[in-house]
Amino acid sequence: MSLPSRPRAAFVVTGSELVRGERTDRNGPFLAREALRLGLEPARIAIVGDRPEELEAAFREGLGADLCVVSGGLGPTHDDRTIELLARATGRELVVDEALERQIGDVSRRIAERLRRPYADFQAGVRKQATLPAGASSLGLAGTAPGVLLEANRTVVVALPGPPGELQRLWSRALETEAIRRLLERARPPGRRVLRFFGASESAVAHALDQAGGEGEGVEATVCARDFEVHVDLVVDDGGEPRTDALAAALREGL
Repeated sequence: MSLPSRPRAAFVVTGSELVRGERTDRNGPFLAREALRLGLEPARIAIVGDRPEELEAAFREGLGADLCVVSGGLGPTHDDRTIELLARATGRELVVDEALERQIGDVSRRIAERLRRPYADFQAGVRKQATLPAGASSLGLAGTAPGVLLEANRTVVVALPGPPGELQRLWSRALETEAIRRLLERARPPGRRVLRFFGASESAVAHALDQAGGEGEGVEATVCARDFEVHVDLVVDDGGEPRTDALAAALREGL
């Protein structure tokens, strides 16, 4: 298959609670839908626990894409390791962003007052959350967790908090950055067409697709059984419309 190249996006969703099945990931599907809407090619969604060696390996793999978005691991606790391991994976030193430290400190002081706890209880966490890979910038705060943007060689890296509402709020800020805007200049939202076949088996649809010449020429096809239907989802790049029409006609005739 040879499709026109679109920038590829990889998503690393972190959290041992997700790997253990205690919570369901909502961030990966949201980010993949956003990538497709914006004209990026969703390459993979990796769900990774909090073990450092596994996180670092996932980050290094994600750095092979044009955009790598990480969710989770930005808090003040010992198992929030995203920033430390992104720095290691990108070969950057860790530095304290003093302006960010003041910003997080202001939020933490209000929390300390509300909880009637001494601010000293929060100071180490504030310093940790204000520590970024050299060259990274803050996208703003969601609670005390900052969104972070970093350019590493040809890859734009975005790290966002794990709670879906916070992630979505800071994702919108990431889209306003110059780095993401430059990336999206190369993006092209594909066309989509879904063919539905009632009463046909997946095997029959797959055989008909193969007989029709299969995917290619700007068309990517996915066959999926859903309830009593089989769907053929066609993702169509520029110039792929004639092939799409021919495939659709051949499948309808063959099934």
